[in-house]
This record gives sequence, C-alpha cells and structure tokens, in this order.
Amino acid sequence: MVFFRNYFVDTDFDQKNQSGEVAVRCPFPHFSGEVKYYEENPSAHINEDKGVFHCKVCGAHHSEASFVKEVLEIEYSSAIKLLTQLENYSIRTNWYTAMANLDFELLGKLHLSQNAAIQLQLGTEGQGIGFPVFVYGQLMDIRTYNPGGKPKVKSRFGASAGYLIPDVAKMRDLDTVLICAGEKDMAIARTFGFSAFTITGGEMSIPRDYGFAFKNKRVYIIYDNDDAGRQGARKLGRFVHENGGTPHLVFGHHEVAVEKGEDLYDYLVKYHKTKEDLQKLLDITPPMAASDITEEMEKEYPKVSLEDAARPEYRGRYITSTIQVTGIYNNPFGIPNVLEVEKVLLPPDTKPMYNKMPVGKFLYTIDKDNIDSILYLMDSGLKEEQVNKNIRALCNVPPKEQGVFIKNLSYATVYKSTVSTHMTKEESKPVEMDVYTFEPLENGKKYHIIFKTVQHPLRQQELILIANKVIPIDNDLEAFKVTPPVKERLKAFQQQPDETVHDAMERLFELDKGYLGEEADRNIVQTVDLVYNTPLQIKIGRASIRGALDVFMVGETRTGKSKTSKIKREMYNLGSVINLGTTTVAGLIGGTNKATNRTKIGLLPREHKSLVVLEEFSSMEDNSFIKAMTDIRSSNEVRIVRVDSEIRVPCKLRMLTISNPKSRQGGAGKSMKSYPNGIEIILELIDSPEDIARYDFFTVVPEPEQYASFLEVDYEKLPVINYRDRIRWVWTRKEDDISMSPEVQKYLWSVSTELNKKFNTHIRLFGTEAWQKLARIAVASAGMLVSTDDFEKIIVTKEHIDWARDFLLRIYDNDVFKLRQFVHEQRKFTEVDDMLVKELQELYNGNSTMFNFLEMSSGVTRATLRDVSGLNNDDFSVILNAMARLYLFQWSGANLVPSERFRKGLARIDRNIKLERKKLDVV
Repeated sequence: MVFFRNYFVDTDFDQKNQSGEVAVRCPFPHFSGEVKYYEENPSAHINEDKGVFHCKVCGAHHSEASFVKEVLEIEYSSAIKLLTQLENYSIRTNWYTAMANLDFELLGKLHLSQNAAIQLQLGTEGQGIGFPVFVYGQLMDIRTYNPGGKPKVKSRFGASAGYLIPDVAKMRDLDTVLICAGEKDMAIARTFGFSAFTITGGEMSIPRDYGFAFKNKRVYIIYDNDDAGRQGARKLGRFVHENGGTPHLVFGHHEVAVEKGEDLYDYLVKYHKTKEDLQKLLDITPPMAASDITEEMEKEYPKVSLEDAARPEYRGRYITSTIQVTGIYNNPFGIPNVLEVEKVLLPPDTKPMYNKMPVGKFLYTIDKDNIDSILYLMDSGLKEEQVNKNIRALCNVPPKEQGVFIKNLSYATVYKSTVSTHMTKEESKPVEMDVYTFEPLENGKKYHIIFKTVQHPLRQQELILIANKVIPIDNDLEAFKVTPPVKERLKAFQQQPDETVHDAMERLFELDKGYLGEEADRNIVQTVDLVYNTPLQIKIGRASIRGALDVFMVGETRTGKSKTSKIKREMYNLGSVINLGTTTVAGLIGGTNKATNRTKIGLLPREHKSLVVLEEFSSMEDNSFIKAMTDIRSSNEVRIVRVDSEIRVPCKLRMLTISNPKSRQGGAGKSMKSYPNGIEIILELIDSPEDIARYDFFTVVPEPEQYASFLEVDYEKLPVINYRDRIRWVWTRKEDDISMSPEVQKYLWSVSTELNKKFNTHIRLFGTEAWQKLARIAVASAGMLVSTDDFEKIIVTKEHIDWARDFLLRIYDNDVFKLRQFVHEQRKFTEVDDMLVKELQELYNGNSTMFNFLEMSSGVTRATLRDVSGLNNDDFSVILNAMARLYLFQWSGANLVPSERFRKGLARIDRNIKLERKKLDVV
C-alpha cells in the first residue's frame, strides 16, 4: 500500500481502529444538493490488509489501483504501471544517512539555502551533492551533482529518465510551477522561493508517465540559452498543453544571461538578479502561442493526409491527420493491456530447455511504443487458444517454458471504425481506411488523430491505422479568430457611408466579376452567395429558427449555374458537391452492412454544419430523395435503421440544389420560356406543393437574351483571403450573435404579411413561414455586407429586410417566372363574388345531382362525371365549358378537381330550389 501511505502523508498508519482501518480525509468531491464541497475532517477509511479505500459519506470505494486512477485522473493501466514502479523499482537505501552527511560547504559555494536543501532532502554520498528522485515518496533515483566530475550530474546505474525532481506528488496542490533545466537551476530557484522542479534526463527529456501532474497548472519553462534549451522548452510546452496545462516559455533571462549556454543560475547568481526580477520576467511571459504548439505537434507527429499515410516512409511511426468517421463497426473488442508475468521456481530435475527464464515477476504493458501488439489479441477471427499463445509470444515467454503464470491486471476496450480524409474539392478522391481506437468515435464526426499506419500481420499485410490519441473537432473553423488583420479585410465588404444596401450589394456583384467574368449572372451569383453566407441557426426575438438557407436553382444548360458555384466554392474553400445523378439515396444517407456489421454514414451527414451543392436533380428517377430530405430538414439528423436499433447522426446543412428543367421523353430539352410560368417548371421537378414549400426560394435561370463577349475585361476584385475571412466570420456566428431590434422584427412581420397578401396561393412559395424565409435572406445579406459594429454580432436592419424583399420580387416577378400572373390566375379558382353565386345557382338548379356528386369528390374523370349528369355528350360539354369559364374546376392529369371557388360558391347558393333543367346556350 505504498501509494496510500504516500498520498495521505500526514496520516499515522499505525493508528488503526478495531477493524484494522485508518481514518483519512476523502479527496473526492461531496455534494449537499447541488452544492459541491470537500471534506475537512476524516470521513473515509483505508484497510491496508484488504487494500481498499472507502468513504462512508460519499460512498466512494476503491482498490489502491482504482484510487490512483481516480485521484490522478489517469487510465487504469497507467495506475497499475505506476504502482508496480513504486513497489518493485524503488531504491533500497538509507537516504537519511546521506542527508546527515550533506556537504554544507559545497552547498554554500553554490549559494543554495538550507531551506532549499531541506525541501529537496539533499544529501552526500562520497563526493558532491545528491538530489534524491522521489515518486510519491518512493526513492527511484539519486542524481549526484559534482562540480568537478565528468559529467557533472550522474544517475544511479540503470535508472530511467523522465522523473520530476523532487517528487511529482509535490505538484498536486500547486497552481503555478517552474520547470528548470537541471538540478542546480531548480535548487537556486527554490532558494529564491519559487516552486521549482526539474526533469531527469536533460532538456529534451519529457516526463511521459507523469503528464497528469500538469493539468490545470500554469507552467513556466525556463531553460538554458542555447539551441537545446530553446528546442526543449518548446517540446515540453507542447507536452504540457496536451496534458491540460498552460505552458509559458520563458526566454527573457537570455537577454541578461546572453552567453551561449548560460542559464537561470547565471541570471540569479552571476548577474545578481533578485526574486522580484525573476517574478517580473514570469509575469510578462505570455502563454505559448497556439501556432507554436501546432508547429511542435507537427514536428513530433508530421501532419499528412490518409493517402500519404500509406506511403512507406510513414509506416510504423506516429503521424497526425484530420479525418472524418464514415463508418463504425458495431462490436467493440476487449483486450488485456497490463499483464503480470511470473516465473516460479521449478524442481531441480526440470529439463533446462524448458526452464530458461529467471525466477521473478515483470509487467508487459501495451502503450504507444508497442501499440500494434493489439493486432495479435483481437479481430481477424482469433480463437482464445491462439490469443493465449500470442500473449506468451508478446511477453517473450518461450513456447514450452514451464512455471510461467500470466495474469491480466487491466483491460482496454478497442473500437473499430472506418475513416476518410475530409474532402472539400469535387475532383479529390477520398481515401478510406479502418482505424482502431481506444475510445468510441461518432459516425460523421471529425477528429484530429495521432496514429500509426501498420501492416496487419494476420490480414495479408493490409494497411490499417491504430490511433493513440483522438481529438474531436467541433467544426472546420475552430482555428478562426477575428484578429486586427481579419477586421481590416472584412471592412472591404461593409456598406460605405454614401451607399444604400442595394448599392453595396451591387458593388459586391461587380467585384465578383473579377473571378466570374463578364458572363456573371446577378441572380445566380447572389443566390449562391446568399446560401454560403448564412449562419446555421438564428434567433429572432425569442424564436430560435434555422438560419441555413435551403435553395433550389433551375436553369437552362450552359447558363453558368454549376460554374458559378464551383468558382465560389474554390474562393471560399468550403462546401462539397454531390452529383445526384450518380448517387443512391443509401449513398446519401447511409446504411448497415449485415455481413461486416459496419454502419456507414452517407455523403450528407459527413457535411454536417457545412454546405452541399446538390447537382443533377433532374436526373433522379424517383422522389425517394425528396422524402429523405424532408425527414432530414424536420429533424436535422439522419436515421440509419439497423436490425436491433437505429442510430441518429446530426445533419444540419446549408443546401443549394441545382437542376436543369425536366427533359422530355427521349432526353429532348425544353425551353424555359415555353412554360406558362416558373411554377410549372418547378412542379415538373417537385410534384408536391408541400415539398416546394420547404425550400426558402427558387431561382429560375433562362437562357440569356445576349451572350457575353469573349474579350477579356479587367475587373477589379478583392483578394481571395477576404472572401475566406468573411465566410468564416459568418459561419462562426451563433444564434445569439444575430441582432434584430424589436422595431425591425415588426417590420419583418409586416413585409412578410404583405408578400403573402400579394403572392400566396396553394403553391406556398411564402405561406406561414414567409417571415422565416425573409429573415434568413436578410441575415445572409447582412452577413455578406459584414453588418456589425463590433465584429461579434450581425446587425440586421430594415434596409436588409427591404433588400431581401426586393430580391424575392426580382426572381419571382419577371417575364419567365411570372408569379404575379400565376397568382392572379390561381385566385380566380379561390375567390367568390355575387356574380359567381348567381351563375352557379342557375347551373345547380338544373344539374344538382352532378354538382352534389362533384362536391363529394376530390377528383373525377370527365366520363364518370358525364355519366352521373345524365346528359348527352353535347349538352355535357356545354355545362363543362360554363364551369371552366367560371373557374369551378382544374385539370389534374385526366381528372377534374373541384376548385376552392366551386366549394365556396356552393356553400352560398340555395339548394332547395327545384327547377326543370333548361338548355344552355354555348358560350
């Protein structure tokens, strides 16, 4: 129970109660309701005989190993390894004798205080000063400093590097620590009153087993004035950051200790600096820059794509890549990761060939250095007998060795997934590989992974990945910051004092011509840009609504739809293209392979929080895609059904669907100007008014009246980096970053109400969600113009609402879409006046049976209605023509569908009048 005794250092373990227990203060948090607190009095007990800890208040119950795991917040296997080191590898010596023989004369020459000597428990064995290396009170090494020796500092023979002096345990209650370059620097820093530590093994050494000690600490790394010192400081800084600490790289003392190799000791002793001087130096040292941490990370773990990870030069070494999970295998694996191997003494007559190992115990631990060992313990159809043989081989136990017992002390769970490099360019070829990880990955989520590419020994040398560490990525924009240079670039988009919003949007369109050329179409360009420049979620008043636009653009071939979206995608370096003509619904959504039990996500959820351009909509053969998209829009997720369950993967997207008009049978095209209106163009592609209503707007693009000249025109344009800053600024805005005053909200409602009055029909381009559609466009236009006063919020004004309204009028109220004319015609089928009631009364009086039948029908063929009427063909045609003139029905294929006007009119006539049928004149 070495750790228990050294963790509770102030406890007298000889004072046991009748149950053999020692009272200790519980180190775990307790709760009173929702209030968190820590015990100030002993509330727990340790029973050394049983090797257990138990708190009678919070109920925590641990073995020594699980206690170590919890208090140090490390893996159970690491806890086992630490306990084994403490119990089996500590130095057996009476260090108190060395402490009593401390060379005080040398101590004084080194300007080290007796207080520092006591803190560090310094001693002398022969010559020099010995620095004991403790790990939770257990002596692991003695570092002897001898000014006249070569080298000046020596460890005990066989001692490991990477320990923290004086004791990693002493870092537990500190908020701030200094890490110095060597024992002498560390001791002088303690003489001056600082909580200083050093790492055995030199400035390039890393305390890999004790990273937990840096969590939530400010760590000032103050190394020597030479290349090794600077490089070692940066390397350690990365390690501190990885383990949850905040590294500060102190180089200010190099401005005083300017000679190569001079150090902290020189700064304080040779140059007579004070504690206050050093403290000021620490105070002005900022945290290590994120860019420096990334650079150091990539030095140790080169960043490569998955495609490059398969190259021979990266085989078997740790590298890093940004990946996206595209599939998960549903059955994880359990493996032993800490094995205790014990060789016992055998009888003397045992055959020598079966008794080669020395008697004793040792640990075999699976860690980052031998991580590929897991391939011999799981998957690949391995049976238990073969796994046991593989375990003996991994532990270097000869196959026929006798008297060897192997105990599994700790287990790990291994998860298997399929990952891909996240692709954003249409022409790129995604690479997929299987990866083993020690924590579950989420389907569709993106990660930075540190991994090895290895040849699987049991699968014909197939290349697979084994990840040592995974770091979730919330989105692709996590590194974007609104820095002063970014603000300057964003100002180029902002509305100028003498500009209206309309003028500013026209200026941006003219700047776009610098990339798109003279043939740029205003409606196409602004449609694409509006979709791009939308936050995912916006808040209007108390209503949190979707901010991402979902837009449909249909146009003649060769009008620049796809070209414009491609150029914009390259400018922004965001978004992906999906060709609906070559993709199945399963490919878009995902599914489960029963043979491999792998659930793979489709193309859409892989783009969660991003943007997709869906091309070739008109080539889809059925409406299953539209149904799938309806489910995704309503839930912002895809559901993949498995045999025993279903998984839900988030899928919130900005979407631009691009299509040609529906081709005639045989593939012949049809001019858009030959359609009566834009609604008919859309209905040929999307036959459900309900599905049409789910899109925010439709842009119809006819063939231009005249073509742009091939002659090059030198248009002014902004640098690409400006556009990339703007899109990242917009995409990183949260719903609370959208500012719309109550007055503007009222205006939004009044404008959307007016649009509904003018243009709403049964084809609901506006409808009940008109205010939301208008809001999304207005927010997007405000985003395009970087409408802000602090570069935090997007400010939406009445002018943005007006521009959004005018944009909708421009794309709908024109000579091709003809929405105004369509609405005028459609309202003839809904509105009722006294003249209609009078004429309908006359028709009903002589044809009540037919009209009552039609009223009860949702649609009927001409022949059926004629049979019900009892009229001959000529008389029926006269009645039908009169009904058509009065807009009492509409044709839907071969069926007559009674109109809203018909039903409203019938409700106002007198049905009790009985008159003889009279012959009507043909009108």
